[in-house]
Amino acid sequence: MLCLLTLALEREPAGIAARAFATDDAHLRGTALEYFETVLPPDLFGALARRLSVGRLSAGRPSAGPRRAASEVRDELVKAGATVTMSLDEVRRRLAAASEDE
Repeated sequence: MLCLLTLALEREPAGIAARAFATDDAHLRGTALEYFETVLPPDLFGALARRLSVGRLSAGRPSAGPRRAASEVRDELVKAGATVTMSLDEVRRRLAAASEDE
C-alpha cells in the first residue's frame, strides 16, 4: 500500500515516508505518519493508519500537538531522509567489509 502512494504523491517525500516505517526511529515514523496525514484525504489516511496499527489516533489523527503545515512536515521528512540514506549506506559498507574479512 505504501509503495502505491509513492506513485500518487510527490515521489521523494512519499518514498522516504514509506521507508520510515521499516526503521526503529520512532520520531521519523511519526513524521512520516504526519506527512501522510497532511497530504491524504482523511478517509484514506484513516485506512492507512489502521493498516499500520497506529494506536495513538483520535478521530483519524495523531493526538500529540497542533497540526503543522504540509510543507513544514515535507521539509523535515526530506531532511531526515538524507540521514536514513546515509545510515543505510553505512550499514551496507560495514556489511561488505565484514564479509570481506571472513
